[in-house]
Parts: sequence; structure tokens; C-alpha cells
Amino acid sequence: MITYPTYKLGEIIDKVSVVCKVKQKEYLTDGLYPVIDQGQPLIGGYTDDENLLVKTELPVIVFGDHTKVKKYVDFPFVAGADGTKIIRPKKEYFIEPKLFYWFLHCVKFPDKGYARHFQYLLKSDITVPPLPTQHQIVSRIESLFAELDKAVEHLRAAQQQLKTYKQTVLKSAFEECANFEKIINYFDVTGGLTKNSQREKFPIRMPYLRVANVYYNRLDLTEIKEIGVQESEIKEKLLKKDDLLFVEGNGSKEQIGRVAIWDGSIENCLHQNHIIKGRPKGQISSKYALYYLISDLGREQIVEVASSTSGLYTLSTDKVRNLKVPYIPLPEQQRIVEEIEFRLSQAEAAEARIAEALQQTEALRQSILKKAFSGELV
Repeated sequence: MITYPTYKLGEIIDKVSVVCKVKQKEYLTDGLYPVIDQGQPLIGGYTDDENLLVKTELPVIVFGDHTKVKKYVDFPFVAGADGTKIIRPKKEYFIEPKLFYWFLHCVKFPDKGYARHFQYLLKSDITVPPLPTQHQIVSRIESLFAELDKAVEHLRAAQQQLKTYKQTVLKSAFEECANFEKIINYFDVTGGLTKNSQREKFPIRMPYLRVANVYYNRLDLTEIKEIGVQESEIKEKLLKKDDLLFVEGNGSKEQIGRVAIWDGSIENCLHQNHIIKGRPKGQISSKYALYYLISDLGREQIVEVASSTSGLYTLSTDKVRNLKVPYIPLPEQQRIVEEIEFRLSQAEAAEARIAEALQQTEALRQSILKKAFSGELV
């Protein structure tokens, strides 16, 4: 059995010294020279300052000390300021840079959150076969990865098609209602609890929803905080199952339109003032109103009423109270809701299958790398 020499990574790498790095706030959206940092995208931004170029022989690997991101860089670049380590294998060890890059993806790191990880990389062992074998390994890895990339591209395209399909379902459902009367004042609308230091002194403490808990037709209840309340506030601010929750917004057009239904999963739950509660009156069902408001038709209306002369987008209780929904009899509302949910459930099942397939492609990448560095690929 042939055995190859094994080294600690700390023994066989050169660390490239960088005098000047660029802070993220100084990035340009376009420019002459790319900035490589520890973020997920290959290029974090740009700069026009030639003096900031990293002076080193290429290629190199940029390692994110905090993020554990690895980037193979074979073009002139500028280093990002936060947590970037620039390394390359020492020439005397005859290590193909691409093989070294792929090997780094096999290093196991402890879960240290946003702590620094470079120290653990340096302690890892690497086995170095002869250069011809290294070239074969790299060629095989990249050939297999290219096939996986094509599969991932198709899966991502299918994901996007499903997103478009879901909006098409909503649009089609409400196009038939377009000529019906649009009613206002279908909600009993209530603002939420304002935060102030005095609340810490109130003897009654209750769970409450924040903006971080309410998303587009989705609740995230993984972190629920409590707030001090006066007994006189509880009746008005208490949530009931099927209440609609509107995110007030923070001036951003993208944030406006976040609407979800309260599922009643937390007893005696209140809401903060940046969430507006809309309790539908008898002639409009919650789900019918929700699906209309998250459709393109409803979202356009929300954006329109939320806009201001200053260019900011913010909802208020009056703006929510005056939103319009096409009125049809309750049995017809229920029929539309059932049809929407049937079609959306099919789309969501397909999305789940795609998400599972994407996870499998990542597991397959790791399997390929494991085989590559255990001598099973060539």
C-alpha cells in the first residue's frame, strides 16, 4: 500500500501579509478592482484605488476567519478588512493550489459561532500525493462538481418558477372578483403597545409579538419576549385567533405588505405598536382577506396607501382601516380560499422536494471530497 506524506496545515502554508484593507462601508457597487472579503459572495464590492491591491503571487485562498468561507482567487484583488486570511501552500511542498482549496472544504471546525476559526485550520492534517495524482484528483472533483452545478441550476430555476406560480394562483383567484364592490372598514383595527422604561415596573407581564415575529404569510415564534402591561390595556391589545397582523414598516418598500394570520398558539399574547392588528368583521373571512392582501393586487394597494411625499413607506391604523377588499358572499370566499390552499399546498410540497434535493446535492459534494482525499476517486 502506497503511503503519502502528511503535514499539519500550519507547516505548509504561507500567510500573505496585507498592509491595507478596505472596510465594508467604503465598498463601491462598481469599480476597477474587486474586494474579496469573508462574505458568501465571491466579490463583496469594488474599489478604484490601485494602491490597495494585494501584492502577492496568484492564485491564493482567502479564508473567512469568522465565517469559515473559502475562496480561490486567481485575479488581482483588494482584501476586505474584517476577518480575511490570505494563504497559499508553500512551493517546496509541491501542492496544487486547487487541491489545497478543495481540501480546506474537508476541514472540520468546532461550532464557535462568530468566533475566529483560523487556529483550527492550522492544526488540521493534509496528505500530499504526487503532483500528477493531485492534478487527476482536481480534474475529477471539478468534473463531478460541474454536473452537480447543472443540477442545482435546474433546481433553483424550478424554485423560482414555483414562486411565480404561487403569485399566479393568487392573481387568478382574485381577478374574477375584480368587478365586485370593494369594501372598506372590514377590520376592527388596533395599534399595539408602545415600549417605555415604565413598563418594567408593571406587575403584570405577558408575551407579546414584535416585528421579528411576523413575516409574509408566516409567523416565527422561536423567540417570544414578555412586556409589562397595565390591566386596562389587556382587552384592547390581546390577540385572538384569526386576527390579521400588519407590519407597520420601517420606511422600506420591501417591508410593507408583510401580513400574517395569528394562529392562537400562545395564550394571552399581545402585540407591540409596530404591528397593527386587524380583526375582520363578519362579512370578510381572515383567510380570504389575507390571500387578497398578499396577492399582487393587494400588495400594490398596501404600497400605494403606505407611501408618503417623503418617499418613505409606513402603515398606520387609519391606513389599514381604509384598505379595500373585493366583497363576495362568505360561501364564495370559502370556495376561493379552498381552491387557493389546494394549489398552494401542491406548490409547497414541490418546494419541499426541491429543498430536500438541494440538501442532497450538498451532501453529495462532501461525499465527493471525502472520497477524493481518501484515494477513492483516482
